[in-house]
Parts: sequence; C-alpha cells; structure tokens
Amino acid sequence: YFSAGTLGIGRLLSNHRIDWLRTNEPIDLVAAVGNDLWAYSNKGRLFTLKRQKQIPLPTPYWYIRNLYRTSDGVVLACTNEGIRWFDGTSWQKTKRPKNPRLDQTVCYAKIGGRQLIGTQAGLAELQGDSIFLTKLHGHEIRQAVFAILAISGNEVWMGTDEGILLIRDGKLLRYGPSKGLQGYDVNRSALVQASTGEVLIGTNAGLNIYDERF
Repeated sequence: YFSAGTLGIGRLLSNHRIDWLRTNEPIDLVAAVGNDLWAYSNKGRLFTLKRQKQIPLPTPYWYIRNLYRTSDGVVLACTNEGIRWFDGTSWQKTKRPKNPRLDQTVCYAKIGGRQLIGTQAGLAELQGDSIFLTKLHGHEIRQAVFAILAISGNEVWMGTDEGILLIRDGKLLRYGPSKGLQGYDVNRSALVQASTGEVLIGTNAGLNIYDERF
C-alpha cells in the first residue's frame, strides 16, 4: 500500500497493476497496523479502513510523519512532538526532552531489542517514555536521521540530508554523490530492501539501487 495524495491509497498487485481506494481527503501517510490499514490525511485526520469504509480515530493535533506497529502490538507514531503510542482509546506521549530537536521524530526501528528513533538531532533511543541520543556499535550520529533500514544487527542503513550512513560490522561508511548516490536527501520511507536483496534508495534527485554484485 502507498499514499498518493488526492488519488487516495494505492495497492500494488502481484501483476504490477495498481488497485485504487478512493478516500474523502488527500492522503499523506498509510500504514499496515496488524490486520488494519491506517491512513492520515493532509487535513490532520486519522482513520482506519475496513471493508472500504473510513472509521475515524482520535484526531491528533500534532503532525504524524510515520506510523508503526511494534513487535508487542503497540501502535507507535513518529511526530513533530515526540513519540506517541495508542493505548486503544487515546494517545500517550514521551516526556519532552531538553533538546527540542529530539522531539522532532521521523522514523523507528527495533534492532537487537533496542528501540531506535531517527530524529532531527540524530540517532536516538526510546526507553519507557524517554528519548535520548545514543550510540550504535560505538558510533554517534549527530545529524538528522530520516530513515532506518536494518538488514541485520550488524548492518544498519540510515538516510540523512547528507546522503547514506551505513554501519556494517562496526564500521561507519558514508555514501553521497561522489560515490554514486544521485542526491543528498534521503527522506522518510525512502530505504527499502527488495525481495532479491538489493537496497533501494530514494533521493531528491532520483532512485538508486545498491547491489554488491557489481
């Protein structure tokens, strides 16, 4: 599934055709949450889709950048006001950090039992209701992290506004236009691993495919 603004929500079928679900409002974000499909409109409204019907959820007053369902079944939202999680009836939130850029959360990944958060301040970690800057394999990332893709515990890709950061086997590697990346800006949801193993990287200047066979 993918969001397509005024076109609504698209579903890519196995025959490479697209099945469209029309919605009442342009859609900014769509995410599979368990057996449900959640959508967030550009008017700031959140709803689930069941049997082609839009069922409203408690409307947030903050902006949602990404939605996830964690391994323990919690619905988690990365927002411009910290991490929010849905308890079934209302949204709860993390404590406000001293660094306001830590409150600007963009993406989430669970790696080795740790809950890692991409923020405007850099790579952070979520523990309980607190967010704090952290290290991964000894490396501090202190630039905005917009996307995280964990291939394994020892191979983690991160999209930033200055290209790709790759932590592999304890080493930190950087990829930008000088190393073949088409653009610098790798935004949210722009890092995906294909079923054939390649890493697809969306940038502000086009799509790259990372394939170690070449």
